[in-house]
Amino acid sequence: MSHKTLVQPPSLFKNSFFLIFTILALVFLSYSYSIQNQFITWDDPTHVTRTELTRSLDFQNITKMFSSYVGRTYIPLTLLSFAVEHHFVGFDPFFYHLNNLLLHLFNVSLVFILARMMRMSLLAAYCGALIFGLHPMHVENVAWVTARKDLLYGAFYLLALLSYWKFLSNGKLKFYLLCLLFGLLSISSKPMALSLPLVLCLFDWFKEGRFSYKRLLEKLPFFVIISAIAWLTYRLNARIIDSDGFHNALLFIWSSTFYIKKFFMPFILIPLYEVPKPISIFNFSYISGAIIFVGLIGLLIKWRSKKWFVFAICYYVLSNFFLFRYDQKMDITFVADRYMYVSSLGLSLFIGVIFERLISLNRGLGRRVMCLLVSLVFLGMGVKCYQMTKVWENDFSLWSYIIEKNPHEDIAYLNRGNFYKDQKEYHLAIKDFDRSIALNPTKAEVFINRGNAYSFITQFDAALADYDKAIAMDPSFDGGYANRGIIYAQQGDYEAALLDFSKSLKYYPNDAVVLMNRGNIYINFERMDDALQDYNKALLINSNLPLVYYNRSRLYLKEGELKKALRDAIHPSLTHYPGINAYIQDIQKRIQLKNNT
Repeated sequence: MSHKTLVQPPSLFKNSFFLIFTILALVFLSYSYSIQNQFITWDDPTHVTRTELTRSLDFQNITKMFSSYVGRTYIPLTLLSFAVEHHFVGFDPFFYHLNNLLLHLFNVSLVFILARMMRMSLLAAYCGALIFGLHPMHVENVAWVTARKDLLYGAFYLLALLSYWKFLSNGKLKFYLLCLLFGLLSISSKPMALSLPLVLCLFDWFKEGRFSYKRLLEKLPFFVIISAIAWLTYRLNARIIDSDGFHNALLFIWSSTFYIKKFFMPFILIPLYEVPKPISIFNFSYISGAIIFVGLIGLLIKWRSKKWFVFAICYYVLSNFFLFRYDQKMDITFVADRYMYVSSLGLSLFIGVIFERLISLNRGLGRRVMCLLVSLVFLGMGVKCYQMTKVWENDFSLWSYIIEKNPHEDIAYLNRGNFYKDQKEYHLAIKDFDRSIALNPTKAEVFINRGNAYSFITQFDAALADYDKAIAMDPSFDGGYANRGIIYAQQGDYEAALLDFSKSLKYYPNDAVVLMNRGNIYINFERMDDALQDYNKALLINSNLPLVYYNRSRLYLKEGELKKALRDAIHPSLTHYPGINAYIQDIQKRIQLKNNT
């Protein structure tokens, strides 16, 4: 096929523009609620609000982005996107959610363009892009700020596919190099782009009907560069595979068919899915997975001449194969809807082809009925999307929804308890922590958080008991020693407090707050030099802690270093500190009196 055959009449371009506009309008309306959502405590602090990596766009910080991991994942471009947003709008969640939605709309446009380049009809491309845009499994990618990495890697992944198709069509080197560049950007956004070289091989088959050594050699740079970068993440997530081969096979079959089931039946979508227990062939979940697994293999054999069906299934497998799990380490995200974002492309286009044929093969009333049915499918998907975006509105809505759908998920009670604690609803928080502990009594984090809630309502004995349990389980877990030390200090047991703060700093030597608290304890023992050393180190770590400036100022005042005491007292972070003006005036009077004498 020559390049000239790809040129379309002007009227077709107008029709395409109008169709893209209507697709984007429908998708925007379906996800519009998400732009008023808040940040949530599930990974948003780690990736956005509490990491220094997103606070600056200077060269040193950008270099650090490209040499660091976040949550054992290498995602420098995603971090860079958050840093750009912070530079212009701070931490206003509206803009982060808006940009997520705009990225999704951009990706939907790319899906439509790719479908047209692959010679799909306008109607089929329209349906395929709309399925991709409106599928409820993608709500998690759009409505959760942290899932930006899926949208970003998806954008570059699709651009790489478009560039590669152009390269296959005209053989121009610039499109090959563009594909390689976009592939590099995609893998720098999320390691799931590891699948790109395999998908490019699938495009060779789809476009040319065959494989060749020449085409395989063209993929060598992709395998080398993309695989090398992906390895940075996957080596940190290596697993010890359980020796029970039969259980592993059941888990593999279940996880590999899970996304197929959810794609065609997205009625109950949960941000956290449980692995079905028991892992047995007599469990219906594994029986249904096996039936689908065998059925797909049978259909591939029977319909091997159906090009779009083969493409859809092979694309799904090749783009998602490394997420078909067979280990028995039950992670919090053994499977997740967001993993299906880019992997749904092949199935979306295939269903678009099916819808187009169902409509075009009918005439008169039959065609109108089919159009109505297809429209109802899209309407249902849009309504489901709108409903699911509300689930991600804030921590309370998210974890309450998970608890409603999966009342045995201990992590959901823990996180909703933390939400209640932040809202100062301490009794409700303790109730949720109790439930989390009843479901899983082995997590130090829950005992620490329940201890914090008890301390806020001055039930110090209960708080100390929880901290003791947490420390016995995991002495290295952040908060055990530090929080117990605070209670000891409040009770006047300074020796015990000093011991706990020192133990905490052995595990977390750069915790500025603990350094400040230990400095305060040193003052009670008249160890002024040690206190000053801790205050100085705390400010080197975090220069915006007003209490450290105030406490250091008090120390200087006690030591008779009035000018240093005044310098700390007038620090901008203390401008609204209670009683600070009277305190500053007192220091100034002392300095004046000293000068007069």
